[in-house]
Amino acid sequence: EVPNCRVHSSAPAGLSFRDRDDRRRILRAVYPPDVRRENGGHLDLDAIEAEAADLVGRDPAQAARFFGNMLVAGSGKAFDPAAWKALARPAHAVPNGADIVIFGEGSKSDDTTALVACEVATGFMWLLGLWDPDDHGGRIPVDQVDAVVAEAFATYRVALMYFDPPYWSEEIGRWQGLYGAKVVLGWPTQSNQRMGPACRAFATAIADG
Repeated sequence: EVPNCRVHSSAPAGLSFRDRDDRRRILRAVYPPDVRRENGGHLDLDAIEAEAADLVGRDPAQAARFFGNMLVAGSGKAFDPAAWKALARPAHAVPNGADIVIFGEGSKSDDTTALVACEVATGFMWLLGLWDPDDHGGRIPVDQVDAVVAEAFATYRVALMYFDPPYWSEEIGRWQGLYGAKVVLGWPTQSNQRMGPACRAFATAIADG
């Protein structure tokens, strides 16, 4: 019996859907008394509990979302944010002249634009720049992005610079003229054939520390 009834907006805080007693409390909170069979409604809470317990053993996050109306991250997420946060090294300083790679992605008006650098020797990553069009009258300040790119090439040895081509093809062409067409390359983030393996490799790098 699929629990497609009216539900409350959220489950009680501090309870674990993995724990049987907590799960029962969550279900009783999520499915209102008037729809439960014990009160003459159409939903059998015991049947829902049995289905939820079965799914918990296979995919706890999906079980908590589907049966418990809980906002939890799914097991299919690309990256583990806790593992990524644990890798932070705020005291690390990248020396001038270090070999780095750069990636840029963004829009001109509809989304933020970011430049991220990675030190080749260590894998250390840091934000070179982040621009929100709402902070600049609705348009990304291309001159500021260009200045950060120029400073990066002047400060470090840039082995490669990838940039998502849409909206930035003119700038990519100009940077290729300045820094070399073999150094500045377009990287289409909408390409599953390229982004899929890249995301898997990045997830593996996070897991490996």
